[in-house]
Order: sequence, then structure tokens, then C-alpha cells
Amino acid sequence: MRITLALCFSFGLLISGCGGSSSDNDYEPTPAPAPAGNPDTPVVPVGGDTFAKLQTELFNANCIRCHNASNSHNGVILTSYQSIVQGKTTGGKTLVVPGNSPESRVFQVLDQGIMPPTGPISRDLINRLACWIDQGAPETEAFSCSTGP
Repeated sequence: MRITLALCFSFGLLISGCGGSSSDNDYEPTPAPAPAGNPDTPVVPVGGDTFAKLQTELFNANCIRCHNASNSHNGVILTSYQSIVQGKTTGGKTLVVPGNSPESRVFQVLDQGIMPPTGPISRDLINRLACWIDQGAPETEAFSCSTGP
């Protein structure tokens, strides 16, 4: 009799879900945190981009007049992948910390509007730069980001 009662009680708990409601088991994924940059403008993976495109559209178009081998303002040269990823300012600040755009000086000065002196660049370019850095600053591999939604 005790075994039968114990089995019935165990079976009752099993089919009732231990007294929890069905909503206790509903799963809603938590959205991923927005990457560095403007917290109001999340970056979501889509399409493809490359460092070469970023070099042309961002650095060549806005930076290399003052940051080249002949004229390296503050010790910063932005003419090649190596000079950008391995570079430091004369004050010793790292230009790019792969995987960490907030710690990357090149991102900081663009995001804060310190550079370029001709005026701020587009939020899209800044977000693409942050995405590239946050994805490890790949040299030849495509990276995927866009502002969204």
C-alpha cells in the first residue's frame, strides 16, 4: 500500500510539472548587448564588409592627409593594415585593440568627434569601424555588420 501511494504521488508530481505553471517553462531569449559605439544604434550581423573597403571609405577619405608616413600627426600612421593594427600614438595609446573598440584610440577619437578636424564622419562609418574592431580586426576576412533595425 505504501509503495502504491508513493508511486501515485510521484506520478502526480511528474504530470503536474512539480506544481509550476506552464509559463515557468516558456523561454524567451535575451537580446545580445549592443556592441561598443553609440548604445542607441545596435549593430547586427548582415552582409559582408572588408578592411580594404573600410580603409578606402574611412581612413583614405578622412585621415591619411594628416596621418601618413611623411606627416604622422601624433605619431599616427593610418595608411595600411599593419600601421593601424600595430600602431600607437606618441603617448603610447594603442590604435586598435582587436575585440575591444572602446579601448581602441582610433575608435575613441572618431566616436567622440575629436577627429577628423574637418568635421565628424558618418555614424555608419564609425559603427562599421567598431564592428570591425569588435570582430577581431580581420585583415582579409569579411566581417558582417550594419546598423539596425
